[in-house]
Amino acid sequence: MTRHALPASIKVLFLTLLVLTLYIPFPVVRGQDFEQDADSTPSNAETPLPLHDGEKLLAAGSHDFFSSSETLTIPSSVDEIVADAFNGYSELKIVRLERGIRIVSSHAFADCQKLSDVYLFDSVEQISDDAFPQNVTLHSTSASYAEQWAKRQGVAFQEHSAEELENAVRLSVNETPGAIIFHPLPTGVEIVQITGRDVVSGNIVVPDAVQGSPVVKLGDGLFADWPKLTSATLPRGLKEIGNRVFEGCRELTSIDLPDGLTTIGSGAFSRCYSLKEIALPPSIRSIEDETFQGCVNLRAVKLPDNLDSVGVRAFYDCGSMTELTLPSTLATIHDAAFGHCYALSSLELPERLATLGSRSFASNICLLVKPGSSAFNQAVKGGYKYATAIFVPNNVAGVESFFWRLSGAGAEINGVALTDDFKGDMTLPEKIADLPVVGVGDKAFVEITSLRNVTLPDSVQRIGESAFSGCTELVSIHFPQSLRAIEKEAFANCPLLETPAFPEKLEWIGPKAFVDCGQLGALQLGNNVRLIGEKAFWGCENLSEATLPESLTIIGTQAFAYCDHLKTLALPSLVTHIGDDAFPEQVVLKVVPGSRAEEWAKNKNVHYVY
Repeated sequence: MTRHALPASIKVLFLTLLVLTLYIPFPVVRGQDFEQDADSTPSNAETPLPLHDGEKLLAAGSHDFFSSSETLTIPSSVDEIVADAFNGYSELKIVRLERGIRIVSSHAFADCQKLSDVYLFDSVEQISDDAFPQNVTLHSTSASYAEQWAKRQGVAFQEHSAEELENAVRLSVNETPGAIIFHPLPTGVEIVQITGRDVVSGNIVVPDAVQGSPVVKLGDGLFADWPKLTSATLPRGLKEIGNRVFEGCRELTSIDLPDGLTTIGSGAFSRCYSLKEIALPPSIRSIEDETFQGCVNLRAVKLPDNLDSVGVRAFYDCGSMTELTLPSTLATIHDAAFGHCYALSSLELPERLATLGSRSFASNICLLVKPGSSAFNQAVKGGYKYATAIFVPNNVAGVESFFWRLSGAGAEINGVALTDDFKGDMTLPEKIADLPVVGVGDKAFVEITSLRNVTLPDSVQRIGESAFSGCTELVSIHFPQSLRAIEKEAFANCPLLETPAFPEKLEWIGPKAFVDCGQLGALQLGNNVRLIGEKAFWGCENLSEATLPESLTIIGTQAFAYCDHLKTLALPSLVTHIGDDAFPEQVVLKVVPGSRAEEWAKNKNVHYVY
């Protein structure tokens, strides 16, 4: 980011105003940038920041940017308005101090010559003699310290009841854009509030130091839901970003995090919809819960080399993330940390990973793990889609690589990385590392919506759970004669899939294998199918014919439910089990006299013929 130098007189004025503590009008308004000279030193750096136990102090910033403010409401979280705080606010006319403010220090408002009315509660217990101009009118309750001060100084006083004051003093911290409330810490300053949320836009620059003390922390929710904030320049000595600091900053596009930053609180950047990339400094060891949740346009994240853990839902719903490398030091990934990060096709897990939470990754991500490593054990234990190696095919249009692992005497394909020029047609390799491809693994191609036509090699024997689930544009698939099992939900929610030719050796069609495949028409199964699982063809509304083999023994619950065009169905004589509501209401069953199918039809009052 380009730094814009200001004249020395303005720098000195700004640094002087920052000297006594804390409620500085912040250095940016309506997109204007004000930056402290990186080499400058506060003029009174030898004066330590006074430590008030648990109290917050108020200071003011450069009047060059905020002198047009006419009204000011100072919230009750402030304890003291420090010396010269609003020096130069030449247009200020009305000041309201919320209940709880105790001290108004020397010359705090003395130069505000247009200041006409100041509202104070009886919490005020000290006002310096030169705090206000002589033409001011103080408004407070009877017998308050403010009344005594007004009489002593010979300024006008207007008596009010406590209720009248409450009505007059309405907290509106956005009336004065850029005022800052600070909290002194033993090691520096925490900024706990900045006014002007609705009017400050563009970049905002947080000062490096206040009264000679470094800004070391941004308090919880500091910039939460600022609608016009696009970027932020943070203090060089910043150590901690609190919880939810930038949460909901929908226009925040970029931010540079300083080296030395050790803590980023939970939800700090959640719902920053415009944030596209971020690099975490090497001093960060842990990413807290929900830190980047909902950053839907976040594409690239650079994680620190010494990162130890990633919190719950830390990157949840970061659906545009395409670049991510996990450091070798990472030991813990908590629940749903990378859930719904669908743009990532694969991710290599560090070998030492000791804890892997549930639903930590989107269902389509293939985890790459080293066999026998801790990460391998965690992937297997958690039921994740994983592979142990990468295969780069030759001349397969649109396919960058396949992810695979050993399965018996062959290879099982568990995922794929596609290029931008993928056109929808895919033929799986016959061999990988001189091993026949014998299986398509669980979730191998889940929710690849660009997939249209698939050809499996002749050696494939198994299609795993959810292997092609959610491939909403899949039209055709070629089954090899070697195929024996189609597992649970293998083709669930593939609404365009046309009826494939089922091979003769097929034995098993798992639960929900073809659920909601609305384009399936005439179904003819081979003579070795033994099981059709629960809801296997549920909702296949265009299924009009089904030829079931004599080998079939089990038909699961609702196996053909909601197949509205299926009018008749012949049941094999060897069927031993038929689940409840296995067929649509309108179907007429053809059964063998004395068979289990006849008995079931009678018991369920289903229409049948011999």
